[in-house]
Amino acid sequence: MFTATATRIADPLTASIKVIQTARNERIVSDPVDSGLVLPPSTLSMRVGEERFTVDFPGGTLEKLAEEINKQAGDWVSAKIARDTEKTSSSSSRRKNPG
Repeated sequence: MFTATATRIADPLTASIKVIQTARNERIVSDPVDSGLVLPPSTLSMRVGEERFTVDFPGGTLEKLAEEINKQAGDWVSAKIARDTEKTSSSSSRRKNPG
């Protein structure tokens, strides 16, 4: 389950997440987005198994988002950004501990 929370002043944003494999270490991958996309500040609510946690994202690029996820939730998940084309990138997150 992936949950995102925004404040009343957040800009609208639509994103799709595609689960490409469910196995020991689940992984989610976003649809490709413009590599220059700047995301607004937000708080991400995540759950891994029964463990719930939040990531406070100050806003910025996809790379900054992955950095914050790894810094604040690195015990549970690993996030990275992959460039799909010259102009687009996708984010992926992987559960660290199978369960």
